[in-house]
Amino acid sequence: DSIDVCIPADKKTVLPRHTGILGTTGGGKSTTVSGLIDQFQKEGIATILIDTEGEYTPMDKATEEENMKKLLSNRGIEPHGIKNIKVYHPFGRETRADKSTPSSEFNLKFSNLSPYAAADILGLTEAQFSRFIKIYDAAKLILRDLGIYPNKQQQNEALEYDEFESGYPHITLSLLIDIAGLVLEKISVGFEWNVHTDFIRQGKGTIAKRIEVVTKGTDSETSWKALLCKLGRLNRTKMFDREDDKDIPYNKLIKAGTVSIFDLSDSDSTLINNIVIANLLRGVQQVQEAAYEDAITKSISPTPVVIIIEEAHEFLSKERINKMSNLFEQVARIARRGR
Repeated sequence: DSIDVCIPADKKTVLPRHTGILGTTGGGKSTTVSGLIDQFQKEGIATILIDTEGEYTPMDKATEEENMKKLLSNRGIEPHGIKNIKVYHPFGRETRADKSTPSSEFNLKFSNLSPYAAADILGLTEAQFSRFIKIYDAAKLILRDLGIYPNKQQQNEALEYDEFESGYPHITLSLLIDIAGLVLEKISVGFEWNVHTDFIRQGKGTIAKRIEVVTKGTDSETSWKALLCKLGRLNRTKMFDREDDKDIPYNKLIKAGTVSIFDLSDSDSTLINNIVIANLLRGVQQVQEAAYEDAITKSISPTPVVIIIEEAHEFLSKERINKMSNLFEQVARIARRGR
């Protein structure tokens, strides 16, 4: 009890890199994390916490547990809440945060997600993946055909697009579902697809040639139906491309001393959680790279950012864990989604 374990918060040491906090139930993991976040804030570090059970949402309140108060008193520490906390929760889901705690809903843009990350999260088979990439490529051409993207000013941006890094601008989940549905309509006798995307409905004649190309050599109704089923499952989360545009405010997340908690306690879906993680990692990486360049220009140090994934093992399927000899390789795979 009398031993202090101190870890410097300097960027050259361990904490801003990869750290695992492991222990049995009740062993003190959450208490350790909360204490670290308090210290991060004092050091001007921005903290982003993915909270699967909503247990960190009361961190802006001082502890009311008598035993904790006693332990803090023994160390000369006054109980206090962590300031400048903001809780985010998925659209249509509840949060465990108290009403006095600042909170807001968020949704996601499918175009932020690399097609390869999306395929990995959806667990597409080789045949389904092949068809997914076909409709993804068709979607890019359709956006161009209909004059939606890119325009003259966006030509260079489109040429520099890297599909391994992020999704293609303006591609939506509903667009991909419509293209897959029209392909199935083309190859399946008596099947009729009700188009949901307005500009596809209006330009159906224009995109016919693109649908024709996609159908060549891919006439398996079973695989197309399976792909549509998985895309539909993702669409039913209602997490993507909503008109109310409550995208994650990534620039705010990396401000010095901020603590952003993503409360996923009501998602009840590993699929949603993995999608949020993938979007968060990629989005934060993008804004942090821009902040770094800005800091270099101004000859100042960029704000360090720490991302904490609570209960990281919950994001790993048993099937994938069994295929890998080392659990940490799978954790690293999650991290790579953000790069």
